[in-house]
Amino acid sequence: MSNPHGVRRATDIDIEVLAELVPQILAESEVLPLSVSKIQVLVERCCLQKGGAIAGVIDGDAGAIDASIGMTFVESPISDQQYISVVWCGLSPMARQLPDNVKSNDKHPRQHYGRRLFDFARWAHEGIERACGQPVIMRWDVLTRENLTPKMGLYSRHVPQIGAYYGLGAIGVFKPQVDAAAVDAAA
Repeated sequence: MSNPHGVRRATDIDIEVLAELVPQILAESEVLPLSVSKIQVLVERCCLQKGGAIAGVIDGDAGAIDASIGMTFVESPISDQQYISVVWCGLSPMARQLPDNVKSNDKHPRQHYGRRLFDFARWAHEGIERACGQPVIMRWDVLTRENLTPKMGLYSRHVPQIGAYYGLGAIGVFKPQVDAAAVDAAA
């Protein structure tokens, strides 16, 4: 089944490029130190679609990958039902640097990479639920030390918020989320 969102399923030929890109994406959305070896295994699992894992990519110029998403089934510590974890979702640093002609063109495909990744996730989720014959939770975690407000804004435009994380012991200076409505009112 082909998806209509311009995001192709990653394959074994994408493993090397994604093994370099995924840590860059995760560095902005994870507070734990990253493990290169675990990320490599995760990328391989998603690209080879093992155990229900899948990755999607948006191709850029000259064989680069501009954006990617990776999703895996996860065992719950408190339930017998597995859920889907979106383990990475983001753009390459180069894809974020939009030329002026792209910035000024709201219809340019590069302006909508985030939406396309979320649409791909919805498409994959619908297929998984059909195959399972029951509802399946897809969970998007946002763990970050900074830029929490814009990240939560992006996620809340595409998926409903179903909770929050709070924690002790994470290293770094954390900037609390700013109420988006208050920011808009002050502007």
